[in-house]
Amino acid sequence: MLDRITTSFAAQRFIEGDVSPYDIEAILLSGTRAHSARNIQPWRFTVITNWDDVSQIHPRAAEGNVVIVISGSLHSRVPESVKFDSGIATAYMQLAAESLGLGARILGLPVGMLEERREDFGIPNGYRVIMALIVGQADDAIDGFASATPRNTLANIVNWAE
Repeated sequence: MLDRITTSFAAQRFIEGDVSPYDIEAILLSGTRAHSARNIQPWRFTVITNWDDVSQIHPRAAEGNVVIVISGSLHSRVPESVKFDSGIATAYMQLAAESLGLGARILGLPVGMLEERREDFGIPNGYRVIMALIVGQADDAIDGFASATPRNTLANIVNWAE
């Protein structure tokens, strides 16, 4: 798993190809295993498979991709942790998708559109869209490491308290 985390990258482009129901379920199950404050699990997941909708949500989508919308509770007993906990669940799902040989990318930009169309997608009442995750067959012609933004070194971001 450490290798998966240290080599993870956000897919830049996708190619046509379905994401199997088994893979979708495994990805969702991984999201449910995320840690959350007081184990409240303030998230709900909405899976969008309709190509017309997926292509409107992400311009680099390819047919067969799915979008998982992550929504957070408006009535959580720990409201300050809803976005944070939802982010952890999303990261678990991204890593799960990559572990299954798929590409994934966390999306923040389409949140407003998803919120406006919440009834179209069946996003439950009492929840607000936090982010989305697109999952599909990644375009292997794109080198994820060469095209990724360079990461800060540990020397630049870690302070050791003695």
